[in-house]
Amino acid sequence: MTTAPKRLLYFADPMCSWCWGFTSVIEQIRKEFGEGAQSTEEGAVLELITGGLRPGAAEPLDPGLRQEILHHWQAVQRHTGQAFNFDNALPAGFVYDTEPASRAVVLIKQQCPASVLAFFSSVQEAFYVHKQDVTREAVLSELAAPYLDAQEFARCFHSPALTEATWQQFELSRRYGVRGFPTLLLDNGAETHLICHGYLPYSDVKSRLDSCLAIESY
Repeated sequence: MTTAPKRLLYFADPMCSWCWGFTSVIEQIRKEFGEGAQSTEEGAVLELITGGLRPGAAEPLDPGLRQEILHHWQAVQRHTGQAFNFDNALPAGFVYDTEPASRAVVLIKQQCPASVLAFFSSVQEAFYVHKQDVTREAVLSELAAPYLDAQEFARCFHSPALTEATWQQFELSRRYGVRGFPTLLLDNGAETHLICHGYLPYSDVKSRLDSCLAIESY
């Protein structure tokens, strides 16, 4: 009798700075454990879930919050070595709504599941390095161009079904008790094991994951 593969659930947000810092770690995990519906000999598959950092935010950042966020970005850069562009980052009037970018990620996850992590990373890079406003549909459509043409992107992006699917991802994050990003959980269908809550280097993540998989194999 075959059993369903264990799922390695990656809860993240495309506009979360620590998730951007976690990029190289999750890429190493993806190479080792697979992605989407493709299982590996270890019996785990990697699935991205958009957790919802600031979905539905409507007010522009006030100066104090802007500085607080930029301090977080600077800490991520120091700790992980990930690239950031701080020159006029988060300009006056910017509304830090993470729902549109998350919706675009869910769309690519639906249409091109094997490419969702690549698209996720491209949105992060556009935001943190190239200072593109990834809350705007036109920017997201351009980033999605390797996977969907602009007309199809627009048709799907505004569909009630996609909006519902995106908020279901946010709700799934809450149901799993996730309170911050990045978070990795190993789900065997009966219970979950916390691999990491917040940034950890790959060596630590790998050690914890190997330990959990070893326990699961008994």
